[in-house]
Amino acid sequence: MTGSTVTPRPDSLAVIIPVYKSRAYLPELHRRLTDVVHTLATRYELVFVDDAGHDGSLEWLRQCHEKDTSVTIIVNPENLGQHGAIIAGLSAVRADVVRMLALWKTDSVFASLIGSLDYADGGVRVAAIS
Repeated sequence: MTGSTVTPRPDSLAVIIPVYKSRAYLPELHRRLTDVVHTLATRYELVFVDDAGHDGSLEWLRQCHEKDTSVTIIVNPENLGQHGAIIAGLSAVRADVVRMLALWKTDSVFASLIGSLDYADGGVRVAAIS
């Protein structure tokens, strides 16, 4: 077949999500990510990097991890910023494909972005919403 390339479904996928003062958005974000990522890879991991926001995000993530083993939590002892959180996440993943999702205090805007996550381009996609 010429002119068309099909990328095979990856065996494993990791999504890195920096978390800073995002408690209000985490339940919906987790639900929507989970709805999508299981269709994209055989195994997946949601890597939430708590960046010392002290707003209850870490407590919610710990409760979520107890119910969902695909959730991994990395805790930065101090705020390292978005890039520092992404680097911490990248150092922890062992997936075939890694995606990064950055959210800055948004509510409904991320719906279309999460729904559009795909693996057709292979490699890393940086998604930013401001």
